[in-house]
Amino acid sequence: MNNLTQAGLARLAETAAKAPVSGSPGRICRELRAMTARLRQYYLAVSRGERQSNDPEQIAVEEWLCDNYYVLEKESKQSIRDIQGQAKQVAPGELERFCSLFWTVLREVPPLTDETLTTVLTAVGKVRKISESQFGFVPTAIKIALIRMAYEACFERHSHQRMSYAITGIGKLSDIDLDEIIYLCSGVERVLLQDPAGIYPCMDADSRKYYRRQVALVAAKTRRCEEETAQILLEDCLAQTQEPKDSPKRHIGYPILHNPYLKKARWRRGRATLVAGVLLPLLLCILLAAATHRIWVGVLCFLPLWEVLRTPLWQGAITGVDPDFIPRMDPKKLGEKPKSVVLVSTLLPGVGQLPALEDRLRQLYFSNSDSDMYYCVLADFREWSLPDDEKDESQVKAAVALIRELNRRHGNRFMLFLRSRTYSKTQGKYSGWERKRGAITEFIRFLKGEKTSLHTFEGDREVLSQLRYIIALDSDTSLLYECAQTLVCAAVHPLNRPVIDK
Repeated sequence: MNNLTQAGLARLAETAAKAPVSGSPGRICRELRAMTARLRQYYLAVSRGERQSNDPEQIAVEEWLCDNYYVLEKESKQSIRDIQGQAKQVAPGELERFCSLFWTVLREVPPLTDETLTTVLTAVGKVRKISESQFGFVPTAIKIALIRMAYEACFERHSHQRMSYAITGIGKLSDIDLDEIIYLCSGVERVLLQDPAGIYPCMDADSRKYYRRQVALVAAKTRRCEEETAQILLEDCLAQTQEPKDSPKRHIGYPILHNPYLKKARWRRGRATLVAGVLLPLLLCILLAAATHRIWVGVLCFLPLWEVLRTPLWQGAITGVDPDFIPRMDPKKLGEKPKSVVLVSTLLPGVGQLPALEDRLRQLYFSNSDSDMYYCVLADFREWSLPDDEKDESQVKAAVALIRELNRRHGNRFMLFLRSRTYSKTQGKYSGWERKRGAITEFIRFLKGEKTSLHTFEGDREVLSQLRYIIALDSDTSLLYECAQTLVCAAVHPLNRPVIDK
């Protein structure tokens, strides 16, 4: 392999991008299946001890194949699935062009790196615009080129270095930061980065990718170039000069996610389902009335038929409809993160049940240990016929001692909010007002300095006024690793806050 300079690599990529292509996605899939089948035969023969050559170079190739054949087979099958899934999303000939491009480039370059891939895609972008779906096909095109390189190393007597390069290249592909490369090479990305609200650059990679895909869908609906479509959406956003600076309508995501071209298909499907939900039972009722010669039979059957048909109609309506995506901010780019509290609603545990509560709180802390996250036990006394119980004092002391010990170990991150009992007319006993819903309501009132039925509070009172978000859990509900941070990053995003029209 030649050690090309970056300029030479760029020229090679531009030449490959201009070259005519032939074939079809189906042909690529057939070639992959044929190469995999022949590699399997070669692998089985070598594994049985049937050496194909005494050449040391070829023996090294066979050893690489024996150790990594199933990696090649797995990636080949996955590449075929990717091609079949993406063939309808790109212009004819573009999949073949990318496969040919990376095959031409990878034969000449040193081991694949972020810099190499950035240079190649930048050079291709100067020749022809790269769409979002084409960016998504890049990893598959690279894998196909590497599988072909391994195939040629086995059957065309190439150096074992080509075989090792193919195998290690497939392994290194997962380490390449493709999102960062797309940020540098994508024309749509460059337009969206001009977001007047400054929100887009601070979003996480999945949200930015979703925005670019939505722009690609709008471009396909309007039959425009993706970069041109992004520029039009940006101009719509810039035109919102009368909106406040913090209005979601000034964020580039608003015209993207609220674009009528993306809503029309759902609106049509929804209207068709509503009409069918009325007309279909009505038609069946008319047929029943005609068959029985009794109009009242058809009238009486309308509601039962509507109830029976409603579920399959709605199930059919939502089939194939993607759920709405919730955009999120990147926690690394938020700057000063909003302080949040995780509320665990529970009845005040007895002294013997405190170890279980301690394990629960420690699990929450270690799985979501962001420095701006706090944890509060939202507790109520058990229901009783009197306002107070003789066991209350010992339970309160034990719970307070637990919170203080956790704060001593983990730096004032835990709280206890315990309410007094109030008389419930419906139950005829004393208990916490409105149970869980009332506990959350009163905690919010307590944060605002309003009057509550507070019995005991333990924790850092100074941080209460700084809390911005609440995550409410039941005593048996848990949070996945860093899930609390993800929820906060979604709540901070302007499109997840209500728009108040003047």
